[in-house]
Amino acid sequence: MSEHSLLYSFRISADAASALEKLPACIDEANPVPERKRASLRYSIRDLWRSLTMERALRNIDYLNNPAFFSAYLRYFLPWNLVRLIALLTELPLELKNGATIVDMGSGPLTFPLALYCAKPELRKVPLTIICADRAPRIMEAGKLILELLAAKHGGELPPWNIELRHLRFGEPIREKADLFCAVNVLNEFFWHHEGMLADDAAEVLRKIEHYCTAGGSMLIVEPGEPRSGGLMSAIRAAAILSGNVVEAPCPHANACPMPGIFKSGQEYLTGRASQFAHKEAKDEGQKERAIKDNRLLEPVQMPSPRTKYPWCHFSVPAEFAPRWLRKLSDESGLTKEKLSFSFLYIRKAEGNASRGINLLARESLCRIVSDPILLPRDRAGKYACSAAGYTLVTAASGMELPASGSLVRMHKGKIERPGTPEIDRKSGAIIVSY
Repeated sequence: MSEHSLLYSFRISADAASALEKLPACIDEANPVPERKRASLRYSIRDLWRSLTMERALRNIDYLNNPAFFSAYLRYFLPWNLVRLIALLTELPLELKNGATIVDMGSGPLTFPLALYCAKPELRKVPLTIICADRAPRIMEAGKLILELLAAKHGGELPPWNIELRHLRFGEPIREKADLFCAVNVLNEFFWHHEGMLADDAAEVLRKIEHYCTAGGSMLIVEPGEPRSGGLMSAIRAAAILSGNVVEAPCPHANACPMPGIFKSGQEYLTGRASQFAHKEAKDEGQKERAIKDNRLLEPVQMPSPRTKYPWCHFSVPAEFAPRWLRKLSDESGLTKEKLSFSFLYIRKAEGNASRGINLLARESLCRIVSDPILLPRDRAGKYACSAAGYTLVTAASGMELPASGSLVRMHKGKIERPGTPEIDRKSGAIIVSY
């Protein structure tokens, strides 16, 4: 790594790992389960997993009213969600000051506040107001108790956080404005009932989120790393950029997304590239350039080669990030994991008349690593990445370690060239960059 700068990576600190080791005792105290029912826990976990994944479109929204599912969620799904979120948050610069307000929408068992406590020890003495909103008060109450128990066992004291539990749904008003709005595994719930144009729905979702935030506030959205959620996230990203917001992460640029998944056709319209209908701002090249500058169009980038299923932006962390007790529970439930996948967006709300306020020159040498390693011809390896030029393949000699999925790297050669001058991988369509 001597020739490159690693600016960000997913990781779990030793302190967070220690806190996760204490979690089972806190869950047992908050939600006791008779010994005779513990033997059936693995079956409840598997049934709930099936409901949350394979049968999403048919799922009852009040599934946590089932006591067995309630227990399974706290003991299995909450810890795995914490592992993902802690890995993401540890190096993410949230910039929360004394007295900041957080709105955690769809809080469930307070997954985000728990992850914040584990990932950001520097915030354990910072006064915060955290408004936790969910349609299921009981799961929030259990989560608050788990957080209090964990703080007592791990840190010896409760953080100076004013945690308020609100029984409400996304879109319902909250009097306070958020310095940070957070939604973890929430928006995909709406997408299963999606019927209109994805770009329009995403813009409406973003408008509602912006309404919760202060001027200059930030928004953190985390969703499962599957294709439909990935397309939704790409559409929300486009809406954020075109409304003048700054996408701080994971994107190293504010151009079109080279991994939009199912949002590909919608994004083509927003770049003025759609052949079947012309965008009103793209009648000629001069008008298109002005529209890009004024945030009315996205700047096109190098896209993957044509295919039936386009790549979608998502990342993974190794299952080894999880404590041994959780991996053992997964094995016993028949749900052994090798990695955890997710998509995320960290957006800063525009202040006043701010335009696409990213330091473009500073970002032209950045790559966000996305994929796991792939084998290439001539004894080389590579990983797909995102750069300001578009879909990128970062390559190295076989045996040389490339940065992990999610890593943000500043390449030592400087600017990554725009399409037209670089070497292109024939199979994937990606711009080839040597590491």
